[in-house]
Amino acid sequence: MAELKTQYCGVELKNPLICASAPPTHTPEACRRAAEAGFAAVVLKTHGVELPDSLLKTVGRPTYAMADWRGINRWQPKAPKKSMSRKYGRKGKVETPYTMISISPGVILSYFVGDKYVDYVNKTKDLVSDDCLVIASIVAITERGWEEQCNLIRKTNADMVELNFGCPHTFAEGKEPEDFSEEPLLGSMPDLIEKYTTFCIDRLDIPVISKIQPEGVSLLALAKICQEAGAMAINFSDSSFLHALRIDIEEETVGWSRDYPSFSTFWGPWVTPYICGKLVHFRKNGIKIDLSASGGVSSGADVIRLMMAGATTVQAARSIMVEGWDVVHEWLDFMNEWMERKGYRSLKEIYGSAVDKVITDYSKLPLYVPQIMGGPEPDKKMVVNAEKCIGCGWCEACCSHLAIRLSNDIPEFDYKRCEVCGLCEGVCPVGAIKMVDK
Repeated sequence: MAELKTQYCGVELKNPLICASAPPTHTPEACRRAAEAGFAAVVLKTHGVELPDSLLKTVGRPTYAMADWRGINRWQPKAPKKSMSRKYGRKGKVETPYTMISISPGVILSYFVGDKYVDYVNKTKDLVSDDCLVIASIVAITERGWEEQCNLIRKTNADMVELNFGCPHTFAEGKEPEDFSEEPLLGSMPDLIEKYTTFCIDRLDIPVISKIQPEGVSLLALAKICQEAGAMAINFSDSSFLHALRIDIEEETVGWSRDYPSFSTFWGPWVTPYICGKLVHFRKNGIKIDLSASGGVSSGADVIRLMMAGATTVQAARSIMVEGWDVVHEWLDFMNEWMERKGYRSLKEIYGSAVDKVITDYSKLPLYVPQIMGGPEPDKKMVVNAEKCIGCGWCEACCSHLAIRLSNDIPEFDYKRCEVCGLCEGVCPVGAIKMVDK
């Protein structure tokens, strides 16, 4: 069996899967369930001080909606086959066709406040197995607030702590907006991220992780600031993609609930390629510390993708919320099967393997001057297999260069016009069109 152990913040984890800060970790008992399912660590819900009163409430009943992956139409799940061997899980290799909408703009079960957080952390530590780490999460607005948070964490048995610069509504001091559209967020202010990362590292004797958001300023600049400030890891999260809005053109309504015609937070598998791109960008530009990736994780294949892009660990929550904790078994089984099939013995062999393959200097890619701009004829051409062709005419309709005409329902190419863009091959429903060398 392949070796799934990994190192995170100098600590060995049994696998790279971390249950992210979300409803699946909002009680010690839920954390125990996550640990039993196979997660190597759990990130607890965030303890906040000095936060606006609106953030100390759960916004929305209902809170969630299920949508297709575009987040436009409601998603109707299919009943599982009776022959399925497990109650939970879809097999880790299957990509999800849905996304989950938080009807409110990103507020999930609010924030913890007060000394009860110490009991929450310590009871979780008692309930989970020894091979599951407990990662606390904190946020404040002023220096006094961050001092209070550090004092609180010192009373706990947390193994690590995340500084939550990355959730949607963590405002900077004196920057609370009149409404959520102003976005004066703590995570978009590099000077404050540097200040409070250093501040907490100086006061705590456990690994400190900075959680950053995908909005506001240069993400690479934020990552470098966290690294230079001394953070042992960065959690790059998709959690603050704000201002998603559903518009129903038949009912002419907005939002996912008639009671809440508001912006929503929109998550799903569409996020994963974006997160992969940013991870590679970080690694290619000098980010050496551990990266924990969170965004759209819906299968064991997504876990592998993110690790190939440079993630040290991968955090997931929303698939767990929809499908149950036991889907993790399927992910781990898939990862083992894939690694053995590919001949990998440990995660070290795939970690960051995509980074050096990515070319960011476009001058090193095959470039050409289009014929229409006076360039030479292409050294490739499109050809059609007349026996496969069903005469649907899709290729002719999509050709912007007007290089295709139908003759007896079979496409013919004008190679003086054809730029060999390959779009006709992409839309052909029966694979009758191919690109070949001349």
